[in-house]
Amino acid sequence: MLRKVARIGPSTLMISLPSRWVKEQGITKGTELVVSENKNILTVKKEGCKEGPSQEIINISSYNTSLAWYYLTAAYRRGVEEIIVHAPRQTIVDPLQIKPVKTAEFIKSVVDDFIGMEIIHQTKTQSTIREISGLKEEEFEPILRRIFISLNVMFEDMLDAVKKDDGSALEEVYAHSDLPINKFVDYNIRMLSRMASASMTKYAVLIYLEEIGDSLKYLAKQLTTYSKRKKIQDVIMKLQQLFLLAEKFYYTGAEEIFMQFDEQKRALRRILIAPRQGDESYLYAMLNKVLGQSLLIIHAKLLQPKDAK
Repeated sequence: MLRKVARIGPSTLMISLPSRWVKEQGITKGTELVVSENKNILTVKKEGCKEGPSQEIINISSYNTSLAWYYLTAAYRRGVEEIIVHAPRQTIVDPLQIKPVKTAEFIKSVVDDFIGMEIIHQTKTQSTIREISGLKEEEFEPILRRIFISLNVMFEDMLDAVKKDDGSALEEVYAHSDLPINKFVDYNIRMLSRMASASMTKYAVLIYLEEIGDSLKYLAKQLTTYSKRKKIQDVIMKLQQLFLLAEKFYYTGAEEIFMQFDEQKRALRRILIAPRQGDESYLYAMLNKVLGQSLLIIHAKLLQPKDAK
């Protein structure tokens, strides 16, 4: 990209900023930019933005798909701008299917969930994954809201399936409902990694929300083979109401919401910890886990400074 230098005064030279970058970064009149000099290189960046590691090389030759996924996702979450994946083997073992899958297809399936990154070059033994669009800090809060909403939809879909005694609908919840949640959680963690003053409580909330999605996913799977689904419908509904109270407290910090949450939590926990047998014991343990994860969102809010947004 070439820019022509213009003179705007006796000794002042000026170049224009790329319009696409300006829009992505939310640059307006009066925005302060950090300009750094390094010999013949001049770097311009928005104040408060932290540079991610420019490149990371990951060799997955001895990994299965599970281990490879963890390493690739961790690099993405850390804000790495370019990930080079060495994969000399044409196949990689999938421990869930207990069989090898094509390495190139596996890498593509992982990168498909990396918002803002694409595979820009791929050979038989190496893939180059690069950031193609900048992070937009103003998207953090709307995406966080969207994660809360997606989890509530997950509750609704599960309750609807239980009410109709529909095992295939529960399979759909298990297979697909938490995928967008995971994608948005990863993107927001990547954003936090690049913020100069990232909030650890926001990071914690994202992890708790991801874990609630995982718990609901496996709860749906277990319910597909449970013969008394409708028996548990009221408990799931109460748990959804508790989650919505946790969300409301996170955004308002209102004491009366906390008191309401605490009262409903105590009543629900008495139901969940009652002795159970067989499949019921697992189901109620999973429901109790979601209760605990919702409570952790409350704790995260309490840890935030009073004036934090």
